[in-house]
Formats: sequence, C-alpha cells, structure tokens
Amino acid sequence: MLIIILCLIVLVVGQVLIIIKSDDLFETIIGSIILYLLGGIVAFCICISFIPMTGGLYRGYSEGNREGYVTKISERGIIWKTWEAQIQVGTGEMAALQSPYEFSIPKDKKELYLTIRDSLGKKVNIEYTQWLLMPYWVGSSGVELTSIKQIK
Repeated sequence: MLIIILCLIVLVVGQVLIIIKSDDLFETIIGSIILYLLGGIVAFCICISFIPMTGGLYRGYSEGNREGYVTKISERGIIWKTWEAQIQVGTGEMAALQSPYEFSIPKDKKELYLTIRDSLGKKVNIEYTQWLLMPYWVGSSGVELTSIKQIK
C-alpha cells in the first residue's frame, strides 16, 4: 500500500510542476503523458529496490513455538516448489475446536521435510519464524519452519 501511495505522490507532484511551467495546453498534455510514464517507471523501480529494506519481506516479524500433532504434509507450487504442513494444536475436544496451524518448509531444507514426514501423526514441538510478507520461493503460509523435535 505504501508503494502505491509513493508512486501517486511522485506522479501528482510532477503533474503540478508541468502545469505551472507550461503556457501551451498541448505541451502540457504531452508533457503530462511523458511524466506519467517516466515517473511511474522510476517510482516502480525505486519502490521495488526498497521493498526488502522497508519490511515488505521482513522475516523476523514473529518467532515462536507450537506443540501438536502433525496432520498433513504436501508439496505445492508451480514454479517454486515448497512443502506445506499442518499441525493440530491441543488435545481431545479442544483440538476439534481449533483450526490446524499451517507452516511452510522451503525446498532447501530437506532434513526438516524428512523429519516432519516421519513425524506424521505424532506429537511434535516446532519452532517457526513468521514473515510479514512471505516470498513465494519460501512458502505460501506466511510461517517458515526453523526446527522440529518429536515429543514422546
């Protein structure tokens, strides 16, 4: 949202400057079109280069632990394949009332995938990192698995 607002501000300021400096309406229209195109391209490039630094892809938004039973693991993605998994938090009737907790395992962390696959149906304790905006190559859930321990 911040990116869109910044782009609009750049475009509006440029439009006002062209209208103030121009005496001819035709020049104003042509200049306005050129400014919108160039201003939009420049603003887009600036915003794209600053996304990782402004929290757009901020990894350490939240960190924590959850304990529950592994209920699902699947591979998802068309271009970037990731493993998506779920644990059911709680026991007994409380587990039925809560929705499963979803998390992602990037493709480069195969040892975590193998551990979670072997833990299917078993109780585990997971450590995770939540992203503010998770990149597609990491996963689609917004939560990245960092470690897993089986509980006996």
